[in-house]
Amino acid sequence: MFGPKVAGAWHLHQLTQRRQLSAFVLFSSIAGLIGNEGQSVYAAANTFLDALAAGRQAQGLPAQSLAWGAWAEVGMAARLSARHRDRMQRSGLLAMSPEAALALMDRALGQPEHLLAPLAVDGPPGGTPLGRLLSPAEAPAAPAAEAPPTPAARPSLRGRLDAALPAERANLLLELVRTEVAAVLKLPDTNGLREDRPLNDLGVDSLMAVDIRRRLENRLTTQLPATLVFDHPTCGLLVQYLLTPWSGS
Repeated sequence: MFGPKVAGAWHLHQLTQRRQLSAFVLFSSIAGLIGNEGQSVYAAANTFLDALAAGRQAQGLPAQSLAWGAWAEVGMAARLSARHRDRMQRSGLLAMSPEAALALMDRALGQPEHLLAPLAVDGPPGGTPLGRLLSPAEAPAAPAAEAPPTPAARPSLRGRLDAALPAERANLLLELVRTEVAAVLKLPDTNGLREDRPLNDLGVDSLMAVDIRRRLENRLTTQLPATLVFDHPTCGLLVQYLLTPWSGS
């Protein structure tokens, strides 16, 4: 995703520098402005397009980068699962119909800014989505990561684990893993999360795996490997890995 986008834009820039162009429009993404878990490479590629537009304008060349929000019927967002669409909507970003997106592009072309973000955002309760054309300074912030519980608010989970007997420690970790997996999957309870059931059978995908790892890191106040859920794809295997720091006790 990084190489073709960056190389293609750069080659077009080099090939057209001495041509009289009326417009040079780059299709970027809102991911480059607000970030998105699991898409750091994609976000970096789109940020390059935004920077290229700024560089061309500084040279007196026509350029504009459009940091698109999601389209409803075509493109990457149209292939998202219902869970991912729900997560996007909770952040205030909605998918645009192609007609609405093209109308925003018509408004953007010819404006002086090197970077604009065509988006559909939540309107008033009971209203309709609002099509917006935002400058980078107006772009919505990424949803804040959940903060780990503070010792004042609840007993330290790490302290409880350190003090627990081995069997109790394993039960505490199993409860933790099942709770966080259920939260990511939006399950009403943890009853269906057997220790030996593969998480991908339950619908856990790559972005959800990132979310599960982040939640466990926050609760355990420790850093875990990026491939945690792929290397340990059941609740039971995750618990076995998380027990490693206490294996010598």
